Amino acid sequence: MPDYEEMYHILFNVITDGLRELEENKISDAMILLAGAQMHCEELYIREGEA
Repeated sequence: MPDYEEMYHILFNVITDGLRELEENKISDAMILLAGAQMHCEELYIREGEA
């Protein structure tokens, strides 16, 4: 079963960092952070779902 708590913490922290980047008008950096977290959590979900 996927560890939703771990995924929540990853996404929460990256969203916080992404918002900080947006406040500094670093849109590309924010997009990279958010897309990376999305892919990371998706990989965790798939890997843990297979176990």
